[in-house]
Amino acid sequence: MDKEELYNKGAELYENERYAEALEILSEAYRKCPDDVDTIVLLAGCYINIAHFTEAARLLLDADKLDSKNPMIKYNLGYTLLCMGRVNDAMGCMEKCLRLNPEAEIKKMAKRMINSRKHFSKKLENNYNIPLEEEFECEEKFLLAQKHLYNKQFDKAIALYECILEKKPNFHRAMQNIGVCYIQDGKPKEALKYFERELSISPNDNLCFGNLAHANYLLGDYDKSKEYSEKSMKHVNKPLLRDLFRLITLFIEIEQFEFARELLSRYGGVHDNNQLTFLSGVLYAKKKEYLAAKEEFQSIRKYSKDAMEYFEKAKAMADGKIKDYNFEAKIAFDLSEDMI
Repeated sequence: MDKEELYNKGAELYENERYAEALEILSEAYRKCPDDVDTIVLLAGCYINIAHFTEAARLLLDADKLDSKNPMIKYNLGYTLLCMGRVNDAMGCMEKCLRLNPEAEIKKMAKRMINSRKHFSKKLENNYNIPLEEEFECEEKFLLAQKHLYNKQFDKAIALYECILEKKPNFHRAMQNIGVCYIQDGKPKEALKYFERELSISPNDNLCFGNLAHANYLLGDYDKSKEYSEKSMKHVNKPLLRDLFRLITLFIEIEQFEFARELLSRYGGVHDNNQLTFLSGVLYAKKKEYLAAKEEFQSIRKYSKDAMEYFEKAKAMADGKIKDYNFEAKIAFDLSEDMI
């Protein structure tokens, strides 16, 4: 596809809220034409919607250089910087946006942001103020640490996350992922410290509650685990795909099967994702519903060796040829960077 076809396809996916797929298509369009402002802005929008705000800010800064008189770019950049906790930078962008006489709706939103400056300053008062370039460096380290975590290189991942926390002490995503490293490394007691620390910063974070449920389950406190599971479900609302994977996986691992199935029922149709289908198959298998598990794995077996293996094992279990098999809830497909 040429650049225009890629852009149109990406825009269609974006409109349908399929941001991960749109990101992949628009990234290709961006590589072919790195100076196309419309592509840059839409690609940044994808990153905003998957909560990769630093990457969105990089792109919008480039777009602003290419089209410095565009008030929408100034507004989007300000919004992104605000999501990063950079109140002063964000308000500066909003003021520049207003000086460019934007359309009525953008003007209204920009003024609302500026009038709420005290609220944001108070809400984000614990954020560590570092130069924007250092913010970008922290994000690069975070993405590298995620890859180490995904590849089970826990010591490398933790070292990078701790390095980030030295500059951004209240960066809850780094705390969360250190805890996940310890969980996956069989050290739930160490993980618990980081999840509790994260909760003090993000008291309504559904994934934090889920992680606390997981740690307490592994430590044998099943009542507290159930309590945190219920709190997690209470706060789930349009989760990012990577967070949805994590929640469903941990609910399967701690045998809160009804919560895992509820999430799959609620969001599986929205995302239509092979990894979600795989987890659905694992859930059926865990509940000894092998025929249903076989059907799920059959639909995706040609895309993954793990899915093919699980299909064969579910079939053998359904036919009574084997008596037991450990259907592990794991990542069975290569995931794009935004989903790790």
